[in-house]
Amino acid sequence: GPLNSKIERELSQYLNYKGIEPKEGFLELLEYLHQKEIPIAIISTHRTKDAAQYLKLAKIYHKVHFIIGSDAVSSPLPSTDILETTLNHFHVKNNEVLLISSFAALNEAASKMRFNIIYCEDLVEADTYEKETSYKIVHNLFEVLNTLFIKLGNMIRISLIDKIYNLLIIMILFL
Repeated sequence: GPLNSKIERELSQYLNYKGIEPKEGFLELLEYLHQKEIPIAIISTHRTKDAAQYLKLAKIYHKVHFIIGSDAVSSPLPSTDILETTLNHFHVKNNEVLLISSFAALNEAASKMRFNIIYCEDLVEADTYEKETSYKIVHNLFEVLNTLFIKLGNMIRISLIDKIYNLLIIMILFL
């Protein structure tokens, strides 16, 4: 509605003036995923065009493969619409997805779809539900990177498979 539009406009003006820096560990995580040739999808509670603008301001727009905002689906989280749309875009199976979450509604949607979930407590501390539905609870993006490095590194070292994830979904709140 009009209030959301006003808030988005003011946020955009502020960020254009102030600039935006990715959270610590975000660039390293993106680089590691690019090295492993794992596509990166960004989902956002903002409109898709606003999310794209924020990624451009952070100078990381060119590093992601798919951006989807709340305006692209009919139902908000914990509906699985936004995750299903992302999954269909990449033509991957649910168990091939790793989702980095930072709030309960996203965990709920991802859990319904049986995604692999890493819950990052940088915004909200994990509650019982997040702990039960997540593969791992971490405190920052460097811990996400370490988790992937260990898991993917072990898989490569023992020559089982080159990569275990065909898609990584990151919530835009990590900017």
